[in-house]
Amino acid sequence: MIVRKAKLKEVPAIVELWKEFMRDHDKIFLSKYPQHKKYLRRRKDAPKVMGEFIRKNIHSKNATVVVAEEKGKLVGYGMIMMKKDPPVYVENTNAYITDLFVKRQHRGKKISSEIKDALLQWAQEKGEHIISLNAFVVNTHARNVYKKWGLKEFSVNLRKIL
Repeated sequence: MIVRKAKLKEVPAIVELWKEFMRDHDKIFLSKYPQHKKYLRRRKDAPKVMGEFIRKNIHSKNATVVVAEEKGKLVGYGMIMMKKDPPVYVENTNAYITDLFVKRQHRGKKISSEIKDALLQWAQEKGEHIISLNAFVVNTHARNVYKKWGLKEFSVNLRKIL
């Protein structure tokens, strides 16, 4: 298994991984909060839009996309981008992990850790000192993995349906 920078020709395969990621995400979140289903609906053209977003980030100097490949097949991916906070802070940028996914049948092999390491290496090469990501409260498995990696809870996003 190798983790490497994604290639443009792999965008369709990465979109397929993203679709699986979203199915897993919906299953975890909506099992606890079914009333939020209508707020998590994706646009009909979401796969196309995501493909364009991935393509843009492969090309960007302020983002990168990495893939995990096993026996010639993509089994996971990660995406990270520079994010700006309000300019009142001395450290007002952070490297934000937008996506990190490994196919279910390939979990438990430390692939997500290798993807994370590649993303963090990219951030360090950019001179970044802060890494951030979001995780749903109900996704306890992912949150526990992130804590094991040394990430700490920093802020909480609260929502109310009006």
